Amino acid sequence: MTRILGKSARVALAAAAAATTALAAGGRTTATFLTLGVGGRAAAMGEAYTGLAEGVNAWAYNPGGVASLEAPEVTATHAEWLLDTRYEYVALAYPTSWGTFGLDARALTMGSLELRTSPTTPPPEPEGTFGANAFAVDLGYAYPVFDTLGAGVNAKFLRQKIYDTAATGFAGDAGLYWAPWPSFSAGLAARNLGPEITFVEEASPLPMTGELGLAYRLWDRQLVLAAAGEQPFDGDPLYKGGVEYNPFRFLSGRVGYIYGLDTGGNTGITGGVGVNVGGFSFDLAVAPYGDLGMTYRAGFTYVLGRERRRITAEVAAEMREEFERQKKQMIAALSAKAERYYEAGNFQEAVETWDLILVWDPENAEAARRHEEAQERSNEQLVAEHTGRAEAFEAEGKYSEAALEYSLALGVDPTHTGALAGLSRAEEGLAREEARQREEIAKLLEQARAAYSRGEYLNAVTKWEAVLELEPASAEAAANLEDARARLEAMADKYRTSARRYETAGNWGSALASWNRVLRLAPGDEEAAAGRRKALAAVSREAEALVTSGVALYERGDLDGAEKKFAAALDLQPDHTRANAYLGKIKERRAAQRKAMDYTKVYLNGIQAYTNHQYRAAIAYWEQIPSADPLYSKARTNIRRAKAVLKDLESK
Repeated sequence: MTRILGKSARVALAAAAAATTALAAGGRTTATFLTLGVGGRAAAMGEAYTGLAEGVNAWAYNPGGVASLEAPEVTATHAEWLLDTRYEYVALAYPTSWGTFGLDARALTMGSLELRTSPTTPPPEPEGTFGANAFAVDLGYAYPVFDTLGAGVNAKFLRQKIYDTAATGFAGDAGLYWAPWPSFSAGLAARNLGPEITFVEEASPLPMTGELGLAYRLWDRQLVLAAAGEQPFDGDPLYKGGVEYNPFRFLSGRVGYIYGLDTGGNTGITGGVGVNVGGFSFDLAVAPYGDLGMTYRAGFTYVLGRERRRITAEVAAEMREEFERQKKQMIAALSAKAERYYEAGNFQEAVETWDLILVWDPENAEAARRHEEAQERSNEQLVAEHTGRAEAFEAEGKYSEAALEYSLALGVDPTHTGALAGLSRAEEGLAREEARQREEIAKLLEQARAAYSRGEYLNAVTKWEAVLELEPASAEAAANLEDARARLEAMADKYRTSARRYETAGNWGSALASWNRVLRLAPGDEEAAAGRRKALAAVSREAEALVTSGVALYERGDLDGAEKKFAAALDLQPDHTRANAYLGKIKERRAAQRKAMDYTKVYLNGIQAYTNHQYRAAIAYWEQIPSADPLYSKARTNIRRAKAVLKDLESK
């Protein structure tokens, strides 16, 4: 009995949902109340709303359209339907920075139905009455994937009850909304997707459907056209169309048609009106279903902040007007400025100024033309400047700089014949310079190798450094330079050790000579520089002490003793002025005594001085012997020997 009742009651529910795909399916699906349209605006336009998909009511047609909402919206729809049936719908859409979230609920209730449990013909007398109802709750989410593309989904829980039998199930919607231009939009939606629902013992599919819709807005939305094609999962296709006319901001008139319904009479015709005041809108729709009767839908929607958005839009319009005024003023001023630059020959400044005009007004054809003219003149000017500098560099033999300037000129005008020829000449000059440089490098490398083989490491280092200045990538110069520097450092370290040892022994003259050698090998050596200063001071003190002692001996008439002191001072400090002066005086006094002197004694004094390593004193003695003396030739020979010893000492 329950199964018989359930089947007949489901047929009643399907009849109540007439003018939908469920009716076209002949009752083969269940939960057909899900196919009933919502909102007075959509219903009046033949439910061709998948491509229009504006506002909170888009949850029921194409959830992708809700992604573009700017403010929260709430709506409620009441429908007086067929067979004493009422249909209610409420929804909320709340946009956030993470997307738009939504919640909606719908319910279908029927009046009393006659209860019969026996399938006899003719039907038996009613045994009483029973009720039937259905409801669904949806959770939705939509997100703007791109500026022009929104995507959304719904998840539904639904329940149907007939008499004392109920069935539950789940379903979902998905949709895409594309609005590449303000005047055009398109939508694609799949609705009521989900598993079959079992009512008593019989499983039936959900009223699944797919729909494609388009919408076009004319005359600043004063006229809106919409069309859609729907294909039910188990039924014939439906074709929908609607028109909305908005003669005033607060009033709308709508008509529509659904092709594919067949309930007799004027099936498929829809119509309605809408009234908008502030953030509130009221929409009424009527749709005759032939022999089944007339249906009515009334929708109420509230947009939070609509009035604020209207004011914002008005302010934005005022700002646009102000912008246009400022744009005209700015373009006039910039145009005059650009013309002055052009007349003065400042073509690049003119280009930049007309470019600013095009930033203010990208579609300004006159500015674009003048910008192009100034750019051509500026290019000519730049080419002339670059080629002029290049020719000057070329005349000076600076081929690298000339090649760069010619290249810059060709960057402005790739076909400039003068720059092309000049670049060719500069490259030829560079090739000649490179050839000369290669010859110079080869010569320096040969000189460096020769100096290195002779042990002249400082000279070799200088040559290899010159090679690296000309050719930084020379592997030979880099490797040999490192080796030569290491050898120089080893030699310098040897002389450092000697200098330190001489300092310890108090031999400041030898210490000074060693520090000088270190500085010749390593000019920047701080220790050597400090040691040299210290040795110079000590040598100066010793030399001064010897000179002072020599002066005392000279004044006592001990010319030999004084001469030894002065010679010793000159060994320490060869440029000592007083020592050289007193030696001159001694030489003059001895010249006066030369005839009476025993030159043999002088010769022996020289030998004694030489034996004591006082070579300059020995030379001074031997130089006193006149050419007439028999010892003269021997003295001259010994003088040369003493000078050779001194030269050898100074070279070490």
